[in-house]
Amino acid sequence: MKRKSLRAICAFILIAALAAASFAGCSSGSSGSAAPAQPAAAAQPAAPAAPAQPAQQGDPESQQSGGPRKVGSVGELLEAIAPGADIEIAPGRYNVSGYLESIGDHAAWNAKHQYVSIEEEFDGPEIVIKHAGGLSISGSTTDPADTEIITDPRYAALFTFDGCDGVTVSYLTLGHTDRGDCSGNVIDLVGCSGTILRGLDIYGCGVYGVGMQFCGGETYIGSCTIRDCEYGPFEIYACSGVIDFRNCTLTGSDGGGSIWDSDAEISFLGCTFGGNETNRWYFDEDIRTDDACVWSEVTEYPDYSGMDEPPVLDYDSLSVIPFDMQTLSYTVWSGHSVVDPQSGDTEYLPIVEPDG
Repeated sequence: MKRKSLRAICAFILIAALAAASFAGCSSGSSGSAAPAQPAAAAQPAAPAAPAQPAQQGDPESQQSGGPRKVGSVGELLEAIAPGADIEIAPGRYNVSGYLESIGDHAAWNAKHQYVSIEEEFDGPEIVIKHAGGLSISGSTTDPADTEIITDPRYAALFTFDGCDGVTVSYLTLGHTDRGDCSGNVIDLVGCSGTILRGLDIYGCGVYGVGMQFCGGETYIGSCTIRDCEYGPFEIYACSGVIDFRNCTLTGSDGGGSIWDSDAEISFLGCTFGGNETNRWYFDEDIRTDDACVWSEVTEYPDYSGMDEPPVLDYDSLSVIPFDMQTLSYTVWSGHSVVDPQSGDTEYLPIVEPDG
């Protein structure tokens, strides 16, 4: 009797609980105040991690932040060259020719690089940058003395920009280790436009500090020092457009520079000229200068007398000069000529190197 009563009580409690739950569900559905419970969503697998990106040469963080690409060696500099690249070189002294000579197979290296090539000159390799429009190369400070780039071969330009529009080179010291007679400028611009050279110290070349050939548009050379070059601070050949030198110092060169077959508008504004540079440009009416220019003393006055008369060679006034290998190697680039006194024929004799 007692067991039966306990079983009945349990059954009654179970029936009451089920009824209460059914009533609560109906009340909730009719009022619309609470949405029915949803089943728990199945756990989603974690997204795979992004693959690691290859490390960039120089400073990868500066690449990700959109800043300039920072480099600290000649190799990193050459690898970073591309159209629109913004390159910042860490302070130091860099020998370009030393790195180029360490590469070995230049042809194989050139095949892997679209915008830079290594070209062989008479006494060593040089860098030629091609079609890298919008390229910017700068020192990491505004003092050019902090970052110096040099090359050893005298016949090699330090940098040649070929067909590069909108190039900017800033805050660097650039030069040759040996100034003697040669045919390599420090910077060569070939077929370029919109070039900016700013805050540079250019020195020690056997020809010209800056060579411009077939350039057009606007070329701006500002706050630069071009010094101690054999033939002069610059050569401008077959150029058009506008070429502005502003607040530049042109001094210490053995010549004043040259302008050939060009119809460019050339201005020197606020520039300082050394002795040979002054004697070359002070009287030139084809260039524009302003009152802020500082000239050295004029020591060579132009002699306009007899300009319309052809020169006369007086054989009786010719004097004999020593003719030895030292004189020949210093004054002649590729060879010399000998005149037969009987026939009057001229024979060209090339210089033969000791190795043939």
